[in-house]
Amino acid sequence: MAVSDQMEFAAESAAAAAQRVVRRLAFLGVALCLANWWSLLLIMVPVLWAFGRRMSVEESALANALGAPYIQYMGRTKRLAPLIY
Repeated sequence: MAVSDQMEFAAESAAAAAQRVVRRLAFLGVALCLANWWSLLLIMVPVLWAFGRRMSVEESALANALGAPYIQYMGRTKRLAPLIY
């Protein structure tokens, strides 16, 4: 058996073993991250950064497209969560 065949067999076996327990492996990954704070932090920092960046880009585009009324609206409302941010 060639090395690449052995690696493919090992990968298929590992996937099959995991899928005997959980059908959606992404949820298993999330559960593992919730069990380990460092993993959760490692995942959430880039996600939150990207979310914040996207909000800035969208608000900038809306301010350019809609002008003063949208800028006034931005001034009197919170960005994401009422009374917080």
